[in-house]
Amino acid sequence: MIFWLLVSVSIMFGGLCMHNFLRIKQRDNNLKICRCLNKLERLKNLLNHIQRHRGLTSACLQGDQTVRVSVQSSLVSLDVQWRELTIAAPELLEDSLFEGIRSHWDSLKLRWENQLPKNNINQHNRLINNMLLLIENHAVQDIELSQISRSTGLDVIWKELLETIETIGQTRSIGVAMVAAKRSSPIDCIQLKFLIEKINRRLTELGCAFESDKIFVAKSYGIHMEWSKELVVTAKKNADVLSSFILNNLLSDRDISVSTEEFFELASDAIEPLDTIFDRTTELLIKLHSN
Repeated sequence: MIFWLLVSVSIMFGGLCMHNFLRIKQRDNNLKICRCLNKLERLKNLLNHIQRHRGLTSACLQGDQTVRVSVQSSLVSLDVQWRELTIAAPELLEDSLFEGIRSHWDSLKLRWENQLPKNNINQHNRLINNMLLLIENHAVQDIELSQISRSTGLDVIWKELLETIETIGQTRSIGVAMVAAKRSSPIDCIQLKFLIEKINRRLTELGCAFESDKIFVAKSYGIHMEWSKELVVTAKKNADVLSSFILNNLLSDRDISVSTEEFFELASDAIEPLDTIFDRTTELLIKLHSN
């Protein structure tokens, strides 16, 4: 009798230990995922500010000195973000791609004034493309986060969504440089026409992605994405306004009379709803794994 009692107690104790072990493991795993999502949010915000720096410096190099204060403010903000990112995610310091990006930025922030306008944009483009790759790499490193993102279709925010934002960002930088210079080159016009078509195509694909069957799977995880469709529609409307303005003003024989600030904000209006989708989605994923 005592033997079986001891056996029963041992089984109960072992079961309790296993339960506690699994609970602690799940908690640690959730914290790990939340830290990963926080890191991705910080990287994305850093990306946004570098994209803004590209546009502002492009205008400055084409003669609009009114944006110089904004450029300096952008640099101060970026320095803070770089520092806070490495404190919050020190593992990035062991990533060779991140180190290459950081080194490139340290050089670019000091030398942009000595660049030709076209080279300044190209240098930023190369830096930003590597940032996009870095975000995508770190989004798939956590297996559970990667699986849930993929099965629900939410992995679209790590690549397709950010690449759409970058397409609009490139349009903003070329366009604002043309506005600042009050003239356009044939190459710039060709690039803008290509980018306008690319924006329309990417936004259409993004709209389809947020209407796919996978998004409905997200509901089983407690994630509701109905609002994402409305934001994509808003982004399309704002992008149409931007495209129409470019076609009627920058790619026509009309004199360019709009200010760089007005054009910059016009392009930024098309980016803002997409930024909101990214931010809301990562917030939902953080809440999901915090519960």
